[in-house]
Amino acid sequence: MQDKLDTLDFVVLDGATGTELEKMGYTGIWEGHPIQLSEPDVLLQIHTNYLDRGADLIIANTYSANRNVISNVKDAIDSAVRVAKKAVIGKGGIVAGSISNHPAGGKSTVRRETRFNPTLLV
Repeated sequence: MQDKLDTLDFVVLDGATGTELEKMGYTGIWEGHPIQLSEPDVLLQIHTNYLDRGADLIIANTYSANRNVISNVKDAIDSAVRVAKKAVIGKGGIVAGSISNHPAGGKSTVRRETRFNPTLLV
């Protein structure tokens, strides 16, 4: 990864996965139903489309994968990363993840003392 970053003047990120899913007619994507668990090939196609259009970095579909949104956090994160890594094979892309401490698109209902702690996933 460092070699890739060292050779670039800047890094082009992919775009919004949720928006692409909405364009495809998927609903409920912000309600704790990660697409990577039910239809990983759809997510793979979205990542591949971004790479084919010039993205250097794919953000795995992990934004809403937290215990305040879904119960199977580890499965959702593992699957999202696996799909993103598959997308970059042979294309030289970089995979990153993103996190939130509240449901996407909604007001946080998490009390301050229970906010997301990334060390809990290790």
